[in-house]
Amino acid sequence: MANYMNLKTEELPDEIKAYPADKVNRILPPKKKRKHPRYGGGWSSMEDPDAIAGFAWYEGDPGSKLKTSPALTGTFKIECYDRVSRKWLANRLFPTSMFKPGKYTMVKVGRMPLPDGFWMVFGSLWSSDVGIKEPGRLYDSTYPNKEYDIWVSIKCQGPWFFKDAPADAKSSISVDQVFCVDMGVPEGK
Repeated sequence: MANYMNLKTEELPDEIKAYPADKVNRILPPKKKRKHPRYGGGWSSMEDPDAIAGFAWYEGDPGSKLKTSPALTGTFKIECYDRVSRKWLANRLFPTSMFKPGKYTMVKVGRMPLPDGFWMVFGSLWSSDVGIKEPGRLYDSTYPNKEYDIWVSIKCQGPWFFKDAPADAKSSISVDQVFCVDMGVPEGK
């Protein structure tokens, strides 16, 4: 189940325990920056004592890249995209009230296929190093319509996300694990 030796616990979050264990795929960040084998580019991971394995995908200072912050809109966006077919799989808005400053929160992104070119982006930061491509490795060309429930464990902090945060505090997004739960091929597909 776990692919790191230093997981704080192999126990699954409550939201994931409802699924059969053999259908759950837990994806953890790499311990260092590396390039995606097909698309190049990379993403940052950094040490995070709050993260389940001690590392998290990380984007610092998102406010320098976007003009509209979740603190102003009251929502936070998670997008999923297929870079091969160039189609959107999900574009979801979540209320910022569901996040606790500096704490990891489990978020269900939705049910969708995982194509080979899968890419998940947080907060509309397309230049973000938090563009997570790893779930695409679960793609099976034999069953292209297979769907997965996608969950992420995400931590937001700083004034870009929360109105009450000190103005001089650093804003950041961290993701310490992604869960892709195999839901099979829907009937009729």
